[in-house]
Amino acid sequence: DTGRGKCIVFRMPGEDISFQDEIRGKLQKKAEDLKDFVILRSDGTPVFHLANVVDDIFMGITHVIRGDDHMENTFRHIALFRALDAEPPRYAHLPMIVNANGKPYSKRDGAAYVGEFRDAGFLPDALFNFLALLGWSPGNDIEIMTREQMIQYFDLARVKPSPARFDMKKLEWMNNKYICMLPLTRFIDYAKQAVSATGWNVDVSSEYFQRVCALLQSRTNTFDDIKQWGYFFKEEIDYDESAVQKTLKKPGMKDILSALKTLLETVDFTVNSIEDSIHKIEQAYSIPQGKLNFPIRIAITGISRGAGLYETMEILGKKRCIDRLNYAIANLCG
Repeated sequence: DTGRGKCIVFRMPGEDISFQDEIRGKLQKKAEDLKDFVILRSDGTPVFHLANVVDDIFMGITHVIRGDDHMENTFRHIALFRALDAEPPRYAHLPMIVNANGKPYSKRDGAAYVGEFRDAGFLPDALFNFLALLGWSPGNDIEIMTREQMIQYFDLARVKPSPARFDMKKLEWMNNKYICMLPLTRFIDYAKQAVSATGWNVDVSSEYFQRVCALLQSRTNTFDDIKQWGYFFKEEIDYDESAVQKTLKKPGMKDILSALKTLLETVDFTVNSIEDSIHKIEQAYSIPQGKLNFPIRIAITGISRGAGLYETMEILGKKRCIDRLNYAIANLCG
């Protein structure tokens, strides 16, 4: 009719189609479930199915490894290969990546593009390693691998057909392993970039910065964690209000921190002397050993978690620790 273009439709052969998937085994579709489909548009351009098959033929493709969302297409493609008198390649359909709820992973679940993972502080090799293990395992509980090892171990027979769950906690754990393997000098380079991006006015010696990095490298899951390092570089720190309420507002805490401050003013500021001073105050106030560390950490760093308290205080130095204890005593304690 006038105004209507003509397309070319591929007529399915009217018989069952089956193939041996390298991951899922034999897959079959009944003839009545195989519908005819367009292969050439009215403007003369080929649709994906025809272009894909012809390209595979001319490129001599032997294996097609793709997501299982293409499984329905494969039956159509096999019919096209046979119609073109060409041998179909071997097919392997990889499991789809899903979120924690078992739904297809999408941008709503977090980073979806490589650049976003980079900006979030993940190392390229850690992300590569993590993605390689989605739906596949080399066995023997091996998880951390070089790219050469992945190539050596990879076998389609060990790819699982079930959906691969994207576990962000597992990715962070793996990224931490790769961060820990970095030479300290390389970690310092990454840390400098991350600190620079915070906008803090950082004016410290290279020795001080190195000591901070040496202390925190093993505790860094992503370089985005470095945003929590502010207490090492800022004069005025931010305090976790809920932690302040739980610890520093307790009755008697002002007297306890005042006694600790007075004792710390008299000692050489080393890890051992700091630890010894805190234990003495705990004994004096009948506080179980180690229980005073939490409120001291809040007063000194503003946050409830971090590296070893005594090592942190030694790096911060006596003056800064005393100043922060004074601030907490005057402004935060109940």
